[in-house]
Amino acid sequence: METIGSKIKKLRIYHNLTQEELSKKIGYTSRTTINKIENDLVDLPLSKVVAFAEALGTTPTYLLGIENNDYADGTVILFSQGNKQVYNLTQEQFDIISSMLKQFNKG
Repeated sequence: METIGSKIKKLRIYHNLTQEELSKKIGYTSRTTINKIENDLVDLPLSKVVAFAEALGTTPTYLLGIENNDYADGTVILFSQGNKQVYNLTQEQFDIISSMLKQFNKG
């Protein structure tokens, strides 16, 4: 059975994020906390589950084991002010959009 920590690690790697980069997105001051979370050495508060889900492009219910889709399969979910849109894309479409979003976030 996948743990919340292993899911976070899998999605972090999928999104090409370092532990340090993810820690900054979540609001932690060091990568050590991310390492402990990924190795299931600490419990995660619910508010942080939501933050991790948003940072990793998934849902809190996936991280908590309530649903099985990790959204690393070409499904894109966009959230904006309470609205949710789901798109099923080919891997090529997903890669193009992902690249565009990464560039947009840098800018």
